[in-house]
Amino acid sequence: MNLTRFENENNSVDVSIIIVNYNTRELLRECLCSIRECKVSKEIIVVDNASTDSSVEMLTRDFPDVMIIRNSQNDRFAKPNNQAMRKAGGRYIFLLNSDTVLMPDSLSVLLKYMDKNGRVGMCAPQLLYPDGSIQPSCRGFVNLWTHFCDMSALDRLFPRSILFAKSEMRYFNHKSLKEVDHVMAAALLIRRQVIEQVGMFDENLSINYNDLDLSLRVHQHNWKVIYNPEAQVIHHHGKTTNMMNKNFELFDELYKNVFYYFHKHYGRWSVVFYKLFMIFGFSLRTVYWSVRFMFDQSAKTKYYLKFSLRSVFTALCFWKTE
Repeated sequence: MNLTRFENENNSVDVSIIIVNYNTRELLRECLCSIRECKVSKEIIVVDNASTDSSVEMLTRDFPDVMIIRNSQNDRFAKPNNQAMRKAGGRYIFLLNSDTVLMPDSLSVLLKYMDKNGRVGMCAPQLLYPDGSIQPSCRGFVNLWTHFCDMSALDRLFPRSILFAKSEMRYFNHKSLKEVDHVMAAALLIRRQVIEQVGMFDENLSINYNDLDLSLRVHQHNWKVIYNPEAQVIHHHGKTTNMMNKNFELFDELYKNVFYYFHKHYGRWSVVFYKLFMIFGFSLRTVYWSVRFMFDQSAKTKYYLKFSLRSVFTALCFWKTE
């Protein structure tokens, strides 16, 4: 069943590279320069979320071959990616964060792997921090058990346990090819046929769990999700959202997305129990950070204390699931 209609049905290039940008002009420039070195048939679509740092002017001047979609406001992540996917003409869709740098052969490695493995629906490269160290990017599906393990710190007490730490997958060293539940969408190659079959991002998940939701639907349609470390991408992790997170601009929206995801996939009672586990876990964290604050008034301590308190208050109305 075809759930998605692309506006461009030509399949004129191998891959459509989609980047969502919000005030990351110089990072975006570096990203686009790295794409130029990739010797594959491609088109580049940049969706700008009303940047105020002259990103669009830079694109128009320095990258005239890039298709630009200009939004009048910051539409976060899911909706802008969907906007671009509808315009895409490639056999594959490559979702890419603006704070990434591609290694010259990374995209061709992913394309060759996907072409040889027809049941692979999505494939992700190895992500690296700017210093060259590996950035963990594979995750297990989240559910009430994984949430309980997080809130009770079982996942940190037993980080190598598949039973207790499946969500974060700390037991996986990210050095070998592996079929996984979910990979971060910072750099993610998707087969066009998959999008046609399972649909695009759920726009109710504006900034959080949208890639997780897509991965779950991909698995439900019997496609494989693969992590392939032979391809590598540098990722300046969090550069696009860190400032808003530190200022708590995204706090309510993040939790709204989480509650929506659990309600969608596990039912309304899962949201009730999710919030009860939050009250338990973040109450303990509030006590810990309060005691620590008496001896350490650093910005980090203040942030985590505030985050813990706000999380408890967010979950207090645990019976509300909408």
